[in-house]
Amino acid sequence: MCSIEEPVLLAPPKPTHKICTKCKTAPAVVILRHSPFCQPCFEFLFVGKYRTVINRSKPIQSKLRIGKVLLAVSGGHSSLAMLELTAGFTFAAPEQKKKIHTFGSVSVCHIDESSLFEGSESTIPRISEMMESKYSIFPYHCEKLEDVFDPEYTESQSFSEVLEVVSKDLRPGQQEISAQLRDIHQSKLTNAEKLKALFQHIGKNSAREDIYWHLKMNMLYRRAQKEKCDFIFLGESSTRQAIKMISMTSKGRGYSAALDVGSDNTITYQNMAIIRPMKDMLAKEIAVYNRNHNIDGYVIPTTNWSTKATSKSSIERLTEEFITGLDRDFPSTVSTVSRTASKLTVSNDLDVSNKCAICLMPIQRDITGWRDRITVMTLDKARKDGPKKDDSKMSDAGECCGGSENANCGSNTSSKTCCSSTQSIPFLNFLCYSCQVDARDYNAGQFDLPPYAAEVIKSKDRDERLRQQVQEFLLSDDDE
Repeated sequence: MCSIEEPVLLAPPKPTHKICTKCKTAPAVVILRHSPFCQPCFEFLFVGKYRTVINRSKPIQSKLRIGKVLLAVSGGHSSLAMLELTAGFTFAAPEQKKKIHTFGSVSVCHIDESSLFEGSESTIPRISEMMESKYSIFPYHCEKLEDVFDPEYTESQSFSEVLEVVSKDLRPGQQEISAQLRDIHQSKLTNAEKLKALFQHIGKNSAREDIYWHLKMNMLYRRAQKEKCDFIFLGESSTRQAIKMISMTSKGRGYSAALDVGSDNTITYQNMAIIRPMKDMLAKEIAVYNRNHNIDGYVIPTTNWSTKATSKSSIERLTEEFITGLDRDFPSTVSTVSRTASKLTVSNDLDVSNKCAICLMPIQRDITGWRDRITVMTLDKARKDGPKKDDSKMSDAGECCGGSENANCGSNTSSKTCCSSTQSIPFLNFLCYSCQVDARDYNAGQFDLPPYAAEVIKSKDRDERLRQQVQEFLLSDDDE
């Protein structure tokens, strides 16, 4: 039957099953950034991202087939996926003639932090079971976070002093922090009790999360040193990189951001590179990959101070809520932020030798003076904190009693300020800006920082005193 009205064009019905956007034939099983993929295409895409990072890494290519790798496995989705991918690039079956060995050897390190959180069970048994049943080809090492107070986790592997920090609240908004070196055997507390006391004296979760990460990185570095590794692999996904970039900038770590989020960090640690091979993979992609390879059953749920807390419990938790929420509606958010962060370069005036005692990152020059200039303080405090001559470590004759182990430190009995006594140390002068900001959140009381921090401070303090002794014989950069 004919109609005098114009025909109405109806949209064709949408297919109930989406087709893979890559091969155009197989049904899709996962949707990433609004694009459907079948499982084979997803696997090819996922493994290809890992391969690209490895092939473009100059440190890895310089030691191809001979480099030793330490995998940092926390038990989370990203680190377990990194472990599975690395296993595929380490060994090749006889029939895989085109496949080459990318790494010389690979070992795994897991740090158990259950002693920090009440009611948490040790994660070592689960990691050990997984390694022995699924990844027996790799040697593994399980450490406890409280072991960071052992002398073996220092540069010399034998430094037996801790940094005793005393924080006092003078008035609301104003505190005084002093520190001194003390023999590690003077305290009757166990390492676990020292670790708990340290975090109990930190008031805010943001500062706790920072020092918690710094302690773990130091332990990973020392373990890699013992194993004579060339690389440390961290399983930080693209989502985590974007969150870290925004949160660390908010916390004052912009000076070292290129080292904290870069894919290849060859500056922080001598003769060792920090590699982040998962930097191009979204958290959702990693979860799908683990499910396809039956790895999700080994995942250890994350437990920290932000667990079951609101988004305002810490800066990083708030940033995570912001980034993930924005990425749901704008799928390119994470990749844009993370790729922008990967393009950052270090400053030209970066002094690698001047490292922070806690995070071991380079300290920006004259950061203490800059912090004082932007800090609002009362007139009385400004006069009190004015320039003073620091001769606390000089004898009556104007000479140091000797700071090194072979200088008979303490033999000068005429000086009441020998550096071997319970001498107060300008603690904040040895910290970067971000760690100085975290120090404002120290609660009133006394606690110990690990020996590795005490060793850095003692070494830098000794070098500074030696420099002052020969200062008049040195030429400044302004001299022609």
